[in-house]
Amino acid sequence: MTKIRMFVCAMLVAVAGCAVGEEEMVGSVEVPLTAVSDGVTYRLTEGAVLALQAPGFYDEVSLDGDQTVQRINLPPGEYQARLLYIGAELSQWPLARTAGGQTEDVWGTLVTPMPATLTIVRAEVTEFTLEFQVPRAKNVTFGRGHLDVSVAFEEVDATGAQIQTTGSYDHPAQVTVGASLPPAAVAQLPANGDTNVGLGIGLVLTGPWQQQSLGSVCAPAGWASHGWIQAGVGDLIVESAVAPESSISVCIYARDTDTLVILSATRFGAAMTDSFQGLGGSNLIFSTILLFELPAGIFDGETLDVEALADGHIAHGEVLMRAAVMEGEVFYDASFSGDQAFIKLLPRL
Repeated sequence: MTKIRMFVCAMLVAVAGCAVGEEEMVGSVEVPLTAVSDGVTYRLTEGAVLALQAPGFYDEVSLDGDQTVQRINLPPGEYQARLLYIGAELSQWPLARTAGGQTEDVWGTLVTPMPATLTIVRAEVTEFTLEFQVPRAKNVTFGRGHLDVSVAFEEVDATGAQIQTTGSYDHPAQVTVGASLPPAAVAQLPANGDTNVGLGIGLVLTGPWQQQSLGSVCAPAGWASHGWIQAGVGDLIVESAVAPESSISVCIYARDTDTLVILSATRFGAAMTDSFQGLGGSNLIFSTILLFELPAGIFDGETLDVEALADGHIAHGEVLMRAAVMEGEVFYDASFSGDQAFIKLLPRL
């Protein structure tokens, strides 16, 4: 995965204007709302505003319009400028990225110190730079009139990413239910032969990719979100992935005909959820494993193509879920599979 630094430069130009009852010099602030490179457009999303404050003056101007540049008239003087999103200053900014007619949300980190001091002087141009680090982009420079705008992208190692999965697993489920699993839990879980199992999991990578063998790489991860159709499936995901002591990883294996991606979450300890609270003892093991068969070449033993992962894939997927006593009785063991599983990597900083 890569990071990029996005620079948005706004120019403040002094022009003539009129106040009530007397002539007064004012300045204009032109702020670019989009950056375009090789057919890819970036823009701030709805809720972004530029807040400008000076003694006796305060205003907020929306930066999420359809136009490419936002112009604001101001009296000369010194201002404190802040970029806000729904009234708050953020470290991670939602941005819209449009390419090939498709728009997706990406995240950028605002690294320009806030508030920024701006001085507008008659007949002079003041440069104001908003610097973002955002995942995945290319070098681009653009400008308009007196607006000095440059956008520069530098590829650097990414510090994180989120992997999002969803799926309807409609092949007949293969399920084994132990005699000691409480009836209330049995009723909440998919049964053998079920063809309507749906679930999704979001994981955040918490560390760098590390090569584990000539044909595999892995990264540690943490739970971010999950969804389900059957309540028992949701509870088993919670048992496996949500607790701080859960062990979670994402691994990618290069194979001759495809790339295998495995998301694995395991926890040892007592049950926490309604479906499994009837299981006694603290020596239990809960696991949830998702496997996705993606096109070959995403990892070739040397290079991991994160751009291919970020494109998103609909693929054959399999889910393995298990609740058992460590080295003992198995309460629930299941395998669900289907050909409409979706997986996508979302670069994050």
